[in-house]
Amino acid sequence: MDEQQPHIRAFAVIDGIITATSHDADGLTSLEDINTRVLTIPSGQTVLPGFGDVHLHLLLAGHRITHELEIQLDWNTQQILAAVEQYAATADPQRWIEGGWWSMLEMDVLNNPDMLAQFDKASRGIPMLLRDESAHNRYVNTSALRLMGINPDNASEYSPEVIVDAQGRATGMLVESASRWAEETMERTTKRYPDEVATSLEAAIASMNERGFTLVQDCGTGENMMEALHALDAEHRLNSWVVTSASINDKIFGFTPIGEELIHRSKNYQGTRLYTTFSKIFEDGIPTSHTAFVHEAYLPDENFGEAWHGSANFSADELVSWMALLSQEHMGVTIHCTGDASVTRVLDAVELAEQQGIRVPVHIAHGEFIQQSDYQRMRDHAVTLDISPQLWYPSSFQEGAFGNMREDIRNSACLFRDQIDAGILLAGGSDWPCSPDPSAWFGIHGLVTRSNPHGNYPGAVYRADQAITLDEAIAAFTINVARATGLEQRTGSISVGKSADFQIAPNPYTCPTDEIRNITTTATYIAGEAVYQR
Repeated sequence: MDEQQPHIRAFAVIDGIITATSHDADGLTSLEDINTRVLTIPSGQTVLPGFGDVHLHLLLAGHRITHELEIQLDWNTQQILAAVEQYAATADPQRWIEGGWWSMLEMDVLNNPDMLAQFDKASRGIPMLLRDESAHNRYVNTSALRLMGINPDNASEYSPEVIVDAQGRATGMLVESASRWAEETMERTTKRYPDEVATSLEAAIASMNERGFTLVQDCGTGENMMEALHALDAEHRLNSWVVTSASINDKIFGFTPIGEELIHRSKNYQGTRLYTTFSKIFEDGIPTSHTAFVHEAYLPDENFGEAWHGSANFSADELVSWMALLSQEHMGVTIHCTGDASVTRVLDAVELAEQQGIRVPVHIAHGEFIQQSDYQRMRDHAVTLDISPQLWYPSSFQEGAFGNMREDIRNSACLFRDQIDAGILLAGGSDWPCSPDPSAWFGIHGLVTRSNPHGNYPGAVYRADQAITLDEAIAAFTINVARATGLEQRTGSISVGKSADFQIAPNPYTCPTDEIRNITTTATYIAGEAVYQR
């Protein structure tokens, strides 16, 4: 593709902007002067646009790197327990034991009072909060429950968000809004360091630079993050274009303020590389906890019965009201929809809004399940499909997310070939740290092969007929993210007049398809300056 320009060997750059390109490494040397820098690509390497990630959580990811107990996704409950015990032995008792991200496949093992007692012992009485891989559920110990004001021996009044056993005893498992409750309690009672937010954000962005990223959209941004990002930008330490998404509703993160107040405040933090131009709505939950809003009922379940469809957080009219406010503020919205009925609800709202002259950029986030009858509406109303996290290949995440659905529904997820052919814009995202590694090459490998890039499910392929081309997959993580975020005039492709944002890597077009996952970035540049070099 012209936008990817893998054959370029040299750039001319003035003030961070590409002014000329050449397929000859020596083709621009005559342009070099006091104002013009000429950058050349090493022999044997390829230049590609910097990657974009349309959906991640910078603070959660960076805080995990810098200040938390890191739980590996393939750990079983006993391994998690041992890690908590080891961590607690040297932990500051004034700080909660905070960590993640445990596999949803461990949910049933963790979810009982006997296991809670083992974690109470391992954590030495220090309050503990562990996030699952979806970020919608939390596992806490008895000390944390008591700080929340919950009697662990009689917690039935808080069910079903606080899960209890048949005797009404808390198991330590929290879902959806109870997760926010726990996060708020932790923020109120734990010790924090003055620079904790800024150092976490810098660590997350550095990790993204290492993987070739120069543009990210944070999906679910609090004011503390905007303030820290704005300061980094002002100090010329923000090594990425960053688009924030002000939280409109929040059941899982514990942000304050949210909604209209945060939307109005967002404009105060706009910067040079910081764009406070999006918002975030949770329209439903996740299939794992039966909180995604779906057209076809979930499989029968003893807790939810035989005709449970989940529920949506907003009616179409309520969504239109938010869109009207966002239109006035010149902001877009990313709407979390993991169930197909929530997608339909959002598209109903988009149509109602446009009938009233209200137009805002809309991303449907996740959208694993979308009725094919909604494809044309997505195309006609220019609704972007934010394909995150990386669920389009066999994985434990996929098993957890799809396991409650009927087989025919499970087999109709992530139909990207059909969606591209229908004219829908697909923008790639990782949902990091819900995905264990934000590498776009893992995502691209999965899009092209529909197989697990980590080798965890050898031979398993999910809907091979829905594979897309390498060009399409790279576009999903480059120019499509720039288009989705409104920054396509500034970045997303190697073009004269755009910021010199690019990466150097082995040539993916000469790489065997099953080796795409092993590609690593050699160097990353933003505005012509190296922000990562291996």
